[in-house]
Amino acid sequence: MKSNRHVPIIYGVVFLAGGLFFIFYFSGWWKYLPAALFLFIGWGSLKTGWVASDQEIHELTGEAPMSEETERKLRERL
Repeated sequence: MKSNRHVPIIYGVVFLAGGLFFIFYFSGWWKYLPAALFLFIGWGSLKTGWVASDQEIHELTGEAPMSEETERKLRERL
């Protein structure tokens, strides 16, 4: 079974970069709203890419249906 572990890691890096872009590029109080959302999603994706087992990664990125155990573990990580 081939692992697609790079998919959540790439998404995490992109979302973290987007969050940091909002923080450093824009001014005003409103920049923290999208930045917080992007940082939250990015950190969750990075944790999934680093911690999840190969079976979980396969279920999350493949066409196979996600088992209840994988869904529970994903919710606990976020």
